[in-house]
Amino acid sequence: MARAAHCAGCRTFALVADNPCGFEREDLEALEILLIPNRLNARAEEVAAFYRQLLSEEYTGILSVHVSSELALSYKTAEDARGNIVGDGVANQREAHDVPGEKIVLLDTGNAPAAQGIILERLSAARAAGANLKAAAAYGRELSEAAGTLFISMNGEKLVRHQHRPHRFSFRQQFEHVRRRISSEMYLYLLANGLLKEIAHSHDISDLTARISRSLSAAYVVEGPLVYVIISSGDHRARLALEKPLDTNEYEAALLARRPASKEFSPHIGTTSVGVAFVPKNLYDKAEELAVDTTDVLLLGAGGREYALLTKLRESPHAGKFYVAPGNGGMAVLAETAPIDQNNPEEVAAFAREKNLGLVVIGPEAPLVEGVADAVRAAGIPCFGPSKAAAQMEGSKAFAKGVMQRAGVPTAAWKSFTDEASCEAYVREVGAPIVVKADGLAAGKGVIVAATTEEALKGVHECFSGQFGAAGTTVVIEEFLEGPECSLLALTDGTTLVPLATAQDHKRAFDGDRGPNTGGMGVFSPSPHVTGDELAAMVAIEKRVIAELKAEGITYSGCLYGGFMLTDEGPKVLEFNARFGDPETQAILPRLQGNLIEIMRACDESTLDEQEISWSDMVAVSVVLASAGYPGSYEAGKEIDGIESAEQEPGIFVNHAGTARTPDGRLVTAGGRVLNVTALAPNFESARSLAYEAVDRINFDGKQYRTDIGRKALEPRKAH
Repeated sequence: MARAAHCAGCRTFALVADNPCGFEREDLEALEILLIPNRLNARAEEVAAFYRQLLSEEYTGILSVHVSSELALSYKTAEDARGNIVGDGVANQREAHDVPGEKIVLLDTGNAPAAQGIILERLSAARAAGANLKAAAAYGRELSEAAGTLFISMNGEKLVRHQHRPHRFSFRQQFEHVRRRISSEMYLYLLANGLLKEIAHSHDISDLTARISRSLSAAYVVEGPLVYVIISSGDHRARLALEKPLDTNEYEAALLARRPASKEFSPHIGTTSVGVAFVPKNLYDKAEELAVDTTDVLLLGAGGREYALLTKLRESPHAGKFYVAPGNGGMAVLAETAPIDQNNPEEVAAFAREKNLGLVVIGPEAPLVEGVADAVRAAGIPCFGPSKAAAQMEGSKAFAKGVMQRAGVPTAAWKSFTDEASCEAYVREVGAPIVVKADGLAAGKGVIVAATTEEALKGVHECFSGQFGAAGTTVVIEEFLEGPECSLLALTDGTTLVPLATAQDHKRAFDGDRGPNTGGMGVFSPSPHVTGDELAAMVAIEKRVIAELKAEGITYSGCLYGGFMLTDEGPKVLEFNARFGDPETQAILPRLQGNLIEIMRACDESTLDEQEISWSDMVAVSVVLASAGYPGSYEAGKEIDGIESAEQEPGIFVNHAGTARTPDGRLVTAGGRVLNVTALAPNFESARSLAYEAVDRINFDGKQYRTDIGRKALEPRKAH
């Protein structure tokens, strides 16, 4: 099956039908309507394969439109096919069910193909106007409830519902043709909402066509102006007899088209039948009003996390224009760079007002701690990211520890200090191993895991001597915890908390978890080492923290990132961050199935409980490509090539982090962590192999990376 033309260059849903509805092939192509293979006679496995093929292309979903389930098997067959794909079907139970149910919507029109054709044409118009799948499906149900078909069986056949044969969803089994050739008597029927009703019978076709006109007049009184299609199985004189009273009617009804009766339908209503299908005009005209409002978005940040956010946000059917500040070499191609300081609340809010933005997304922690989210919300613009008060969960480790203590959250024993001498005395008292943390923001580098007392004292001195700037004016000393580390990001609106997939980061610079701490050299997701009980405990911990903040008058809205140690006593909190993790986001978002713009707005509007979020069955491995010397000093300006080659492999996503564009358009390194190469695959072994194949295709001078990212996912869980 060839991809429909509508899919070229844009993302939309596929519009599918079980029969041509009287349309010619060129009409179907113009409307971009796809026919199910074998149409009304298709088997469930054929329909399921057809749906899967569409979803493997650029379609965001499927709207499958069917003739009345009282008349044909196709709707029941489609139900089985859909169930097999989304996980509640009878057959193919062993297949992977990785498709969210909302991606495949079935519509039983409750009518004959002629009315179904009007509905399909209107749904095509709605899609062209920008309606998404959810809006189009709701519109289709409205049309189905209002549509009707009036037709005359011309050859002396009467359609009689069989009183004894069980309901089997088939024309031939649902109705019995009782051939009464004793006269030229003809029968007039109304089909609407799945019900077939005999209106009248007569020897005179003029009498029955006049009754059709009177029936339309009655519908006009209730519904207002109508639009209709004339259908005929081939009797030219009968069609002319119908058109005469319709042309001279005194009610408002517009003829849309003359179409032949569907070949699948006419054998069951009489080979010389004639009639009309109709819908109210106001409902017919509604199609162009269903365009989904697009949302223009400003994304703050410049790293791999923000590139991953931008990529996922752009997939939304609500996606409008995107601005980034400051952005990077990759983001500059996907969005317009805004000339503002991301850490200046007034500048960001003014830009959001000027551009009439529908959403501001704050990626890094610094703008959150500066109060950018507060300024944006004060300007009346929806914002994703916690307030300045809530962002203290990352901005001050002492503040976060206090909240955890009051919430009864398990975490490492701790103590904070504001003078070096007292801090050093405490370190000598408790000894090593121990953890030294700069209280404030230190770009992920203000943590020293000290194996000896000497290392701890050196870390204390680095903090108080200004190596981490103002972040080190207060120092937190923590108990050293042992066990595997795990990250759990969650979305929250301050009341509802929705956990995202687990992830396991690799902090050390070199293979085997050796070398200095970094912002993260790679990640895999989900973590196979987390048990169900541990996951439940981590979710409960994050919910307690959100509830405690709310009790203290702070509504936390945005992403809460919990870093946990899976100890023998259960999960304990290492730290909380007030934003998406980097590089965790690069492995988590490609697996997320949902409308990220809607989800983020729901966090701001306290309606997160209304959102549907699901996950692909694929796993992800993401490898960081860094500059030589990272996390220490490094050189920038090294030309990068091979990204396009790497991204040609299915399942590969290359996220720009520390990149920039030269005046002549060349892509060069501009940071310590340069790129994130993420691979999606059915298992971790395949994902690792795919990721490193892509890594080999990308080149820049001094490229540095770990070769063991994701290996832990293939090994038994270790104590540390």
